[in-house]
Amino acid sequence: NIILTLSKKLRTILKDKLIILSERADIATIAKLDGIHVGNRSLPVDILKKKFNHLTIGYSAHGIEEIKEIEADYFTLSPIFFTKKEHPVNPIGVVDVSKLNKKIYALGGINKENILNLLNKGYKGVAGISFLKDLPHIRKLICSAN
Repeated sequence: NIILTLSKKLRTILKDKLIILSERADIATIAKLDGIHVGNRSLPVDILKKKFNHLTIGYSAHGIEEIKEIEADYFTLSPIFFTKKEHPVNPIGVVDVSKLNKKIYALGGINKENILNLLNKGYKGVAGISFLKDLPHIRKLICSAN
């Protein structure tokens, strides 16, 4: 299995780094990874936590109600802002998650123009791919806002 092979190599290379694999608790366990990230089409989080209690379990949520109902170790909440996808995207907008008392990362359409809207809303951080090119600018924005 290519995923298992690559996961083992990744663990060897990144011995002391946190590594989360999408979906595959079996492979994460065998490769000695730190956790898995699942969604609403995966096995339920409570079942995964019982069977794989050594793994950190993250959950992709698309609304506050999901986060309230599920006991994952952390969540991504998306899409916060519009993001170009092959399927229709309905952004949920900036939601204050501070009263939920859970580890939540904002995801979806985050860029240097809108990231400051997420400050002081209870997010543990942000996750994304498309804003990587803007990281130096985003770092300056956030540092100057705090």
